[in-house]
Amino acid sequence: MFQKTTAFRLFFWLSLILIGFFIFFPLLWLINTALKPTSETFSTYFFTGPLTLDNIIHIVTDSKIMGYLKNSLIVSFGSSLMATIVCAFAGYSFAKFRYRGRKFVMGMFMMSQAFPQAILLLSIYSLMNKTGLLGSYWALLISYVVFTLPVGTWTLKSYFDNIPDSLIESAKIDGAGHWRIMTKIVFPMAVPGMISIAIYGFVWSWNDLLYSMTLV
Repeated sequence: MFQKTTAFRLFFWLSLILIGFFIFFPLLWLINTALKPTSETFSTYFFTGPLTLDNIIHIVTDSKIMGYLKNSLIVSFGSSLMATIVCAFAGYSFAKFRYRGRKFVMGMFMMSQAFPQAILLLSIYSLMNKTGLLGSYWALLISYVVFTLPVGTWTLKSYFDNIPDSLIESAKIDGAGHWRIMTKIVFPMAVPGMISIAIYGFVWSWNDLLYSMTLV
């Protein structure tokens, strides 16, 4: 039994080290390239040749680059926060309420995932232009929230489906309203899902180039 346990631990740690290497090596290579002189950018040495902070200093002191970074942070954090809030309320509505058209709207959410976001660009551009939001943060914030909504809503709906209805009914008997039930009972139990949606929304908006170049 001790030999099996030792072999398992050895396999576990070796696998963990191997996975960690593949995850962190690109980051280390990025840092290595950032510290190289411009003339050595395409050289293959790894922290063994001449290193400099000139590239990093240039980025920090360049107001134009810092402006781009500020815009990206505002849009990414803002859209991920807004998407998480909207998805939480939409997911709770689909999971715990029964009303006419609920299944149709849920089906539309699923169907929207079949279309690539690029084909919606012209329609969104026209809409933002007519509403006067073109060239503002709101054009990107609204677009990114809309794109995150289907995945986020279905993900959080699965969390809310696992919350017993009896727990919600007990809270109602104790005098809690819908707002108190959501904020004090339901949402805290779905924090892992909300964090995952926030990360998903942030990464999606941070990586996007097409909409940011078109709408702003």
